[in-house]
Amino acid sequence: MARSRKGIHFCQRKYALDILTDTGMLESKPSSTPLMSTNKILFEAADKLPNPDSYRRLIGKLLYLTNTRPDISYYVHLLSQFLQEPTVYHY
Repeated sequence: MARSRKGIHFCQRKYALDILTDTGMLESKPSSTPLMSTNKILFEAADKLPNPDSYRRLIGKLLYLTNTRPDISYYVHLLSQFLQEPTVYHY
């Protein structure tokens, strides 16, 4: 929800910007390929997140965002497989 002089406007752009702000990735550079060509590294052992709740909240927000951004659904689905034990690399 964005407020202005003209009224209240609901948009996914503001929602996506809020997600980037919450995760500290607002100043990240865009990538043509969000993940590597092989997903094998996702299944390798890495440092577990000390607080997996932040990862779960992020995936929940991204799942909602896929309603209007189907181009990210594959990657969100792939990362949602690690909700039980997310690692630093997944985040």
